[in-house]
Amino acid sequence: MKYQDFIPPILARSLKKLFVSRTETTPQKFFLTYAEAREFCRSAGYEDADLVEMVFEKTKLVKDQLLNGKFPLSESAAQSLLAVLFALQQGGWQKEIKIMDFGGACGAHYFQLRPFIPRDVRLDWVVVETPAMAEKARAFQTDELCFVASVFEAREKLQNVNLLHSSGALQYVPDPQATIQEFMVCQPTYIFLSRLALSASETIITVQESLLSANGPGALPNRLRDQLCRYPVTYFPKHRLKGMLSPGYGVIMEFADTKMRVSEKEIFTNTSIFAEKVQ
Repeated sequence: MKYQDFIPPILARSLKKLFVSRTETTPQKFFLTYAEAREFCRSAGYEDADLVEMVFEKTKLVKDQLLNGKFPLSESAAQSLLAVLFALQQGGWQKEIKIMDFGGACGAHYFQLRPFIPRDVRLDWVVVETPAMAEKARAFQTDELCFVASVFEAREKLQNVNLLHSSGALQYVPDPQATIQEFMVCQPTYIFLSRLALSASETIITVQESLLSANGPGALPNRLRDQLCRYPVTYFPKHRLKGMLSPGYGVIMEFADTKMRVSEKEIFTNTSIFAEKVQ
């Protein structure tokens, strides 16, 4: 089943142009464990105070730009919007939808998508983040949006998860397999995993380098200084991810990804998978 089956042709053509995968910087050094990679980075990773502050300040700017209608809908945001609208339509949730946003930072996904969802639909949107990010992000909390530090807390708060949404996060957790198992325990009706970095065969653990400004939505805030940061990244096998989803979930949409080679190891970047719970 393709996403074009559920949206007008003119929008489908626009989305097709958006969903062109981009090649990421190829990392080179490999590790046996996440802990070894974390030690090599010699940083707090996604708990780093500068990174948390960067994402927080960027999200404030996004909120202001959205109020003025000036923030463009990104490739990943367009995919996420499609997932939310599909879940709303197919799930029959006309007045309220419960969304667990794993790795949702300071709520940028919520702020970007809210203007495109009917106002009479209530969003119960719970972001799962690191303790440092969740604490900082609570300044943005509303009656529709809140922040917690674990999947367990989110599940307790939502009770029933209609859509589990995660964009560009799974590859940065200490143990992707354990995290996927946590997702499955929540038994969401729909699962949307986007901007994934996966491998073609075995698990690959390495370190990703990027500028601090590459984290979070939008441009670098004027008052903040850019710098290089490092954090572990795990390329989890694509076939194993799909195997963990099956037989409880059926994949109903996939988006084009990019194949690359890292020291003769094949990986996939920008993979997006939308799955539905089998009744």
